[in-house]
Amino acid sequence: MKFKIISPMLSLYHPKIKQLKAEIKSMFQEHLIWSFLAFMTGILLYFYHFPTILSIIILPLAVLGLILFYKKDFVFCFMLFITFVMLGCSICHLRYQMVAHPVLNQKLSNTIIVATITDNTVLPDKQILILNNISYPMGVIKQPDKIRLHYDNLEPLLKVGQRVKLKVNLVPPVSIKAPFHTSQAKRLYFEKIGAIGKVVQVLDIRDINAKPTIFQRLRHQITEHVFQILPENQARIITPLITGEQRLVSPELYQIYRRSGIVHVLSVSGFHMALLAGFLFFLIRGLGVVCGRLTLYVNTKKIAAVFALIGTGFYLALSGFQIPAVRSYLMIALVFLGILVNRKTFSVRTIILAGFCMLIFRPENLMSISFQLSFLSVLILVSVHEKFKQFMPNQNKYIRHFCEFCALGVAISLGLTPLIIWHFNQITPYGILGNLAFSFLFSLIIMPLLFIGCLLMPFEMDSALFQWAGTVIEWIEQMADWISKLPFAEISLPSFSVVGLSLIIFGIIFICLWQYWGKIMGVILILMGTLTAFNSDYPIMMVADKGQSIAYIQNGRFYANENGQDWIQTLWQNKLGFYRSEKIKDNIVEIKSKRIALSPDYCANADFAVLPIQSGHCRIDKLIPQGNKIYFIYIHKNRIEIETLSE
Repeated sequence: MKFKIISPMLSLYHPKIKQLKAEIKSMFQEHLIWSFLAFMTGILLYFYHFPTILSIIILPLAVLGLILFYKKDFVFCFMLFITFVMLGCSICHLRYQMVAHPVLNQKLSNTIIVATITDNTVLPDKQILILNNISYPMGVIKQPDKIRLHYDNLEPLLKVGQRVKLKVNLVPPVSIKAPFHTSQAKRLYFEKIGAIGKVVQVLDIRDINAKPTIFQRLRHQITEHVFQILPENQARIITPLITGEQRLVSPELYQIYRRSGIVHVLSVSGFHMALLAGFLFFLIRGLGVVCGRLTLYVNTKKIAAVFALIGTGFYLALSGFQIPAVRSYLMIALVFLGILVNRKTFSVRTIILAGFCMLIFRPENLMSISFQLSFLSVLILVSVHEKFKQFMPNQNKYIRHFCEFCALGVAISLGLTPLIIWHFNQITPYGILGNLAFSFLFSLIIMPLLFIGCLLMPFEMDSALFQWAGTVIEWIEQMADWISKLPFAEISLPSFSVVGLSLIIFGIIFICLWQYWGKIMGVILILMGTLTAFNSDYPIMMVADKGQSIAYIQNGRFYANENGQDWIQTLWQNKLGFYRSEKIKDNIVEIKSKRIALSPDYCANADFAVLPIQSGHCRIDKLIPQGNKIYFIYIHKNRIEIETLSE
């Protein structure tokens, strides 16, 4: 009887219940987006020296405001934003407390250590080593578990797993914040690196007789096999496409690929993982269609998703679990799990949830260039994909896919440009065209040939496929070499402030996430960030180590001596877009109509002086450096100003 009375009432309010569910869902999506943006803002504030104690005080007050003003939409949204900003900052501090490890407490010069190499990044002109299991000399109070070293040489090429004896210069990570950069010590602390420095000399190298894993053996066998059946220049490119082994790529070839906009294909990343996942998924589904009876008994779409998930997981392990590939695999896994449970997961909401999961447990990931590039590129990809479904609904699917591929290439290249400028201080103007043309060839020809070749490798039927792929790669290399030699193929640019970068990136996110008014707001943020970037002020001189280390810009060139704070000086030089420097040769420097003396003997003809000690006969305004402080000298409206940074 009660049911008969209640049932009509439920049917009466059924439209209102559906409307309420729609409103809750919409509110959840909007609040999720705002919460994620606020959370990222909080992490940025932490790394740019927002007082931690202030975030701990504000967080409970903001939560209390959420409870008190739950029914007032505007105040509630504001309190929610503040809550997640402070939550991001507080989680960073909590993570910092949990990652406890010793940090070197004194400089070590020409010190001999014995250590094991755990990672080696080979750049065109140097190697960057991460070492552990370190034997230090006696007398050091704090002995870091891991150190990072720069070795300004490519010979001998050091390998992961080797036990080496090195003569090194070690210093504690610099705890001050250089212009346009975060504190080096904070970033390295999360990686448990307690000291940095340079390799002076390699004294001994020993290969440890450790048993290689099955994936290491397989990677080695594939590399040897590829070099046996292909010419060396082709094998050096095909090997990293399969195994992620970038060390085989020469610095000259790496520069050619970078200038032509396709350097991303040389490391196993989202590009490779997505191609493999799609290839395996459609291959298994195609086999299911061929076996027509099979589709009557099983869901071939779900079977294809399972096999694609397993296949990409195997490829992830084979490539050595590189960070961009891991993030890409997580996104692919969400898509395939959605297929298995009959839910759509390829959406902006999924990306934000995945980003939340990554940052809650490891908030320092936000400062990683690989996280920034991969997250933003996937966000742009999903946004453009969803718009294209509405933009060309009645067009031929092949034409639509081709147009979407081109639009994705342009959108991702443009969207990632601010990050590339900020991190690398270089842009490649022809990279967009090169990326469109060559990525198309890699996607449709080279990678499918390599995937099928790897599947046929146990049956010794892979040679022809690898050779065809090698021939196409040789054509691409010739075209890429031509592009890399064009005028202005590579342009060096000075960096800009983190405020300008943040405004531009948040503007791009607004355009991707919201509709009309949100997109207008995104364009406004990008314009504001661009104006801020162009109006960024740069120091003209750096002084450190009690005046022993000096660097300055004069007539478009960077001059420096070899002493002092290597990291700060090198970083400042790179951030200004100078990749070569000249040695200081004059004792008086003319910059922006100001004459700066570097010796007391030149004070009479100078406007300002930088002197290591006090000089009685130098009566002009001067800087006498002290202790471990670092000084950056600016010229504002024909007036000299000094910014002092202390460790």
